[in-house]
Amino acid sequence: MTRCRPSAWRWCRRRRNEHQAPGYTVGYGRPPAHTRFKKGSSGNPKGRPRKEAAGQNAIQILSDPIPVRIGDRTAALEPLEIVIRKKLKDALQGKDRALMELCRLALKHQLVPLPQPPATSGVIEIPRTMPMEMGLVALDLFGPPPWSGRELAKARTAYLAKRTAEQKTLDELMEYADL
Repeated sequence: MTRCRPSAWRWCRRRRNEHQAPGYTVGYGRPPAHTRFKKGSSGNPKGRPRKEAAGQNAIQILSDPIPVRIGDRTAALEPLEIVIRKKLKDALQGKDRALMELCRLALKHQLVPLPQPPATSGVIEIPRTMPMEMGLVALDLFGPPPWSGRELAKARTAYLAKRTAEQKTLDELMEYADL
C-alpha cells in the first residue's frame, strides 16, 4: 500500500477506493474489501491452542507419590495420605478445626461405623399367619424378625407348650397357618 502525503490525502483516498464496489464507504467497522479475509480462511488458521486439561493434571499430581521423611527413614506417600497424617497430627495437638475435618472425612468415607438404634425400638411387624403371642415368644427368643424356619419351629414349640385353653380356642377360630 502506498503512503500518502498530508497534502494528497483526498487524491490517495480516491485512488484506494477505486476497486471498491460503488456506494460502499470505508469507515469504522467497514474495512476495505481487499484487506478482508478471503472466504474459507481466517487470520488464525491453526486456531486457539487448547488448554491443558486441568482435571488430568490434578489427577496426576494427586497420584504421584511424594518422598516424606518419617522419623529416620524416607518413605514415598501419596499426597492425600500426607494431608490426612497432617490433620491427625494437628488434631492430636488440640486443634479443633483439624479434629472436625478428620471426623467429617471419617464419616463421609464410612471409616467409623455409625451407632445403630437399638433393635427393640420401633414397630415390629408380626406376620398375620401366626398368633401375636407366638410372635412375641419368637421376639423374646431370637430378637426382631426376619426369623428362619428353624427359629419359627422353636418359637411354635415354646408357644404351644405354654398357651392356655382360651388361646387355643382363639387360634382355632382364627385358623392361623403357622400353627
